Amino acid sequence: MRMATLSITIIGHNEADHLQELLPQLSWADEVVYVDCDSEDDSLAVAKNHGCRSFSRPNNRNLNVNKSFGIEQTSSDWVFYLDPDERLPEELVQEICEIKGSNTPHVAFRLNRRNHYFGHWLRYGSQYPDSQLRFFRKGKAQFPNRHVHEKLEINGSIGKLHNDMLHHPLLDDQPVSAQVRFLHGCGGGLSAGGGGSSGMGQPSAVSGVTTLDAFLAPLLAQGWVSRRDSGAVLRSLRCPQRHRPLLQTLGAGPISALNP
Repeated sequence: MRMATLSITIIGHNEADHLQELLPQLSWADEVVYVDCDSEDDSLAVAKNHGCRSFSRPNNRNLNVNKSFGIEQTSSDWVFYLDPDERLPEELVQEICEIKGSNTPHVAFRLNRRNHYFGHWLRYGSQYPDSQLRFFRKGKAQFPNRHVHEKLEINGSIGKLHNDMLHHPLLDDQPVSAQVRFLHGCGGGLSAGGGGSSGMGQPSAVSGVTTLDAFLAPLLAQGWVSRRDSGAVLRSLRCPQRHRPLLQTLGAGPISALNP
């Protein structure tokens, strides 16, 4: 009986540092497909050096267009799509391998994601469990490719993994301004063919703060924002219309009231 296979797909823009750390951890997969999105660093070379099936595509602001392309290039029974700043702990890898080799009735699986900022896990402020749908049988899941925030559409039943994946957006003191500016610029009206010329790393205006690390780190250090509150701060800063009341609240004192 033939063993079921699994492909991991990754897209990235200027993610050489993350890829150097991530790719050696994926040797257990049957195939890794990497789609480079107009990187100006060594991302593509790093992927090729680690044996990825590598492709180069324009940096579409609707990330799901290139995610869909990567999924289409896979040759395995199962697919797990992964971002360069995410990691799969050993227990999760073992669970994935057991499921792909089983007779599961599910065609896709959700799992929780632990977001880490400034060296700690953001367990509060709606930052956890941060459910993700990443693991599915090929041909049973697709993106509509209409909007950057859309979810995979699944044709079949969905199960739940017991182990969490990890998310580390920052390596050491890496700034997050480009990431946040990009997400703010992807608010609405993006389609598979649209989105203008801006890419993942291209800035759009962010009201109130220049970078999250310069803004939030001193507040954490001085005790104005607790670890519990920091999740709420990050959540709020990603919604431009909420910047003004949030900053006014910070000017008045500690923001424990923001914690749900």
